[in-house]
Amino acid sequence: MEDNKVTINGVDHSIDDLSDNEKALLDRVNQCRRLAADAEFARAKEAAALEWITNAFIKTVEDRLKEAEQSKPEDIDAGEFFVGSPTMTVN
Repeated sequence: MEDNKVTINGVDHSIDDLSDNEKALLDRVNQCRRLAADAEFARAKEAAALEWITNAFIKTVEDRLKEAEQSKPEDIDAGEFFVGSPTMTVN
């Protein structure tokens, strides 16, 4: 679409020749396109944030478990026991 034209099914139409109702509908079409583009950008941004936060969460838990494993005492008192670390899955 050029500044003063809209193309419908391969045919250019002057916006000046459109009725007021058609101009209002065209404005709404353009608004919907902008909103859809904004929504797609927001979705992509949230997907990236989700991936980053998920990876940070997994790394934090794995680091904590690794530290606990490394600091595990060699000789465990009779009243204590070590159960190990569970396998974790984040879906």
